[in-house]
Amino acid sequence: VLPFLGCVGASLALSALVNLINVIQAAGGVGIVSAATDDISVTLGLLGFLVPMALAMSARALPLYAGLESIPQRILWPTAYVYAAGLALALLGMLGETGGPWQSAGFARVEGLGLAVIGLTLVIFIGYLGRLMGARGRLPARVRDLAPQPEQAARNYTRHVSAERAKFGPYVALIGSAYAWAFVAGLLFAIDGVALLLGALPPITLDAARHSIAVGFIALLLAGVSVRMIPGFSGGSIKAPRLVEALLWLGNGAALLRVGSLVALPALAVFGSGGLDLDNLLFGLSGPLGLTFAIILAVTLWPALPLRPATTSANTPPDAG
Repeated sequence: VLPFLGCVGASLALSALVNLINVIQAAGGVGIVSAATDDISVTLGLLGFLVPMALAMSARALPLYAGLESIPQRILWPTAYVYAAGLALALLGMLGETGGPWQSAGFARVEGLGLAVIGLTLVIFIGYLGRLMGARGRLPARVRDLAPQPEQAARNYTRHVSAERAKFGPYVALIGSAYAWAFVAGLLFAIDGVALLLGALPPITLDAARHSIAVGFIALLLAGVSVRMIPGFSGGSIKAPRLVEALLWLGNGAALLRVGSLVALPALAVFGSGGLDLDNLLFGLSGPLGLTFAIILAVTLWPALPLRPATTSANTPPDAG
């Protein structure tokens, strides 16, 4: 996953530089950051840092914790390089909107090309991850080939999957829904990118794709992974598996209201102020759902957090750990 991590590090450094420039410009003016440089900062943080980090974490952790086939390097590296190229094109196009001698109308097409590449890369890679997750519950081929008794190994694996669901709840479904939102974001980025590439305005606001990444993909992925990984690190257990099911519904509900209201805005605007009020109501309801999601996630993980030092028995030397 080195190319993904390289994208993460480069984006973090560029984001720090852009934010420094924003602060200096805002301090020397009216205290407001320009829309173009704000777009660059958001893109670096969201598409340059969070998404590659999440994809790298998925590639490393999912085969281990969810019992999936490992993702080969011949798929990971081209995906990372193509994604990084799309990110670079999108940032270059946004740079042309900041003014200065490099400003040109053609930069909007460059940004569109970059967004289209990012979107299509996400769609293809998430589709591949979805195929891997669809095979969960069946013994991975690499394990089956090495097992002395494949049928017995398959039965043991099925029992293991059932036991994990009883212990940790539907955390795999939570992770799967996160990838579904990443797939939606990829489609939205591709649609808007193609529109910009053709010289038209984006048919759907880019905020819909951004919220699909942040509220749908990142939030749900972190919740699903932490429910399984943190107890493994601490040796504790989550509060209750049923709470993970609540996280599944609350998180997806918040994402659906947030993204759906943005996608539906042009259609509801036809009905005048009533349609806009309804759209604002739907958008606003995602906030309380998201807050409830965060609170329940904290309650779920609290017993698994290593809040107290581990005790040692009388026969255990103090430095045995």
